[in-house]
Amino acid sequence: MRIQRFALAVCLAVLLSFSGGCRSKGSEYVGKWIAKDARDSSRLIEISQNGEGFIMLAGGDTKMPMKYDANSHSLKAGFVSFSYVKASDTILASDGTELKRVK
Repeated sequence: MRIQRFALAVCLAVLLSFSGGCRSKGSEYVGKWIAKDARDSSRLIEISQNGEGFIMLAGGDTKMPMKYDANSHSLKAGFVSFSYVKASDTILASDGTELKRVK
């Protein structure tokens, strides 16, 4: 009986450790972002997950599909790629624009 309880506890611990790391790839990009130098909300973008891909809504009316690149750990939309900077919770676009999260 004691061994069965121990085995059950070990199985539960393993299952919980695996379930904790099941965030989808690219989920750190999901949310509302605005350029750091923006004076108004016209440069606001919203990134949402769409199945295995992503959708970017820019300027309130322009939708663009985005794809997560597992090799570079970045999101790509057309010719522009976006890299997440964990230390500052910002996104850096390949055109040099830095975006901060809207809270």
